[in-house]
Amino acid sequence: MSARRPRAVLDTQLLIRAFHTGRGSTGGLIRALQGDLFHLVISEPLLEELRRTFYRPEVQRIAPLHPLSPAEIEDNIASLRAIATVVVPGRYHVDLV
Repeated sequence: MSARRPRAVLDTQLLIRAFHTGRGSTGGLIRALQGDLFHLVISEPLLEELRRTFYRPEVQRIAPLHPLSPAEIEDNIASLRAIATVVVPGRYHVDLV
């Protein structure tokens, strides 16, 4: 019997850093996610907050190569939605925060 992967919610700041840099501890989280070491849990309100944050001018300025286009932002959101479990707030049991 295999061990159940831990589930994690990453906040908006971590997700923004992951998409913009992917280095340091943020990069380690992304590598762990890609390595299937944990399962990402996200909600529609968090995805919407992430979308709004991507469009903020100060966040656009920190993009490493160029400000993200609306299509790139939507691709990032779609990528998260594809790999995560999207939950309804208030209907999910949390074991540890």
